[in-house]
Amino acid sequence: MSDEFQAVLAEEYEVLESIFPDELERISDLELTIRVEPEEPVGDSLILSLRITYTASYPDALPEMDITPLEGELAQQEDEMLREGLVEVGEESLGMPLVFTLASWLKEKLSVVVMSRQERKEAEENRRKEAEVEDEVARTRGTPVTRESFLAWREKFLAERAAGLKAQEDEALAKLAPKERDEMAKRGGRKSGKQLFERDRSLATSDATLMGSDDKAVDWTLYERMRAAEQDEEDGEQEGIKWTDGDESD
Repeated sequence: MSDEFQAVLAEEYEVLESIFPDELERISDLELTIRVEPEEPVGDSLILSLRITYTASYPDALPEMDITPLEGELAQQEDEMLREGLVEVGEESLGMPLVFTLASWLKEKLSVVVMSRQERKEAEENRRKEAEVEDEVARTRGTPVTRESFLAWREKFLAERAAGLKAQEDEALAKLAPKERDEMAKRGGRKSGKQLFERDRSLATSDATLMGSDDKAVDWTLYERMRAAEQDEEDGEQEGIKWTDGDESD
């Protein structure tokens, strides 16, 4: 290792140590690592380690470079993009110390990576929400009703309703005594008033329950008296007798 080469490395390391006091770690005289984080952390954490191994022809030739995730992971496409970018940036800076340039570029591109991830994540979330909204709209909108679909529904509804009524009638019929079933068969399946009353005694008070608190009961004796008076008047007319409300003068 020539004195000139050692001087270049010593000078560069001193500059790097002042810029990256917490991120820089010297592994050996020819090897160091720099901890690289995004300028603006967004979303999931992603931190890389940039490893630099100097060669005897540095800085006229690129050092050996490697990147390793310390936190998070790199997709294959992201890893390839960063490695290719480091080579391109390093080749543009040949002939002068370039580790700071490499670390600065990597820090900037790492920010681009995490931002792109966050944008994809948000776009996917928006698509998911839009799909949920569309599904909900489709569910609440239902199926358009046509004449054919309505008639099909009506036929199914009537059939189900008839089946339900038939089941209820069969159940009620099964509870009747044999004699009552015979009577119902004679009446075409209709119950008598007595059977209805016995099956549901609330029928006896159903009219009373419809009366409000301000309703008055009917005085049936008044009706009978009025009917008797009308009958007497009709009888009198037939006999030639004229009824008056009081005595008439001759």
